[in-house]
Amino acid sequence: MGLMGRNRQRHNLWMLTVAVVVWTLWLDRNSTVFRGSIADPQRIFEAAQLKSFHWLKARGRSVVCSLADWMISPGAGLLTAGIAGRAAGGWWFGW
Repeated sequence: MGLMGRNRQRHNLWMLTVAVVVWTLWLDRNSTVFRGSIADPQRIFEAAQLKSFHWLKARGRSVVCSLADWMISPGAGLLTAGIAGRAAGGWWFGW
């Protein structure tokens, strides 16, 4: 894979990460405001990892690692398999 392909993969993985983190923070913020829950950074982090795994699976993307491996190193399976470019699609996951 050429340099352009790798840069595109990293960009797409970064876009996935940003979207998952923003969505997870938004949901936690709503829970804090409307339900009076207390924010827990560890819970938020784990929720973002879990969401990213399930988002990819729900879109029919092949994730080449187990959920347990994903929780240890999110995205590693995507980069190794060279599918990060297909994982995140275009702008805002325009699949």
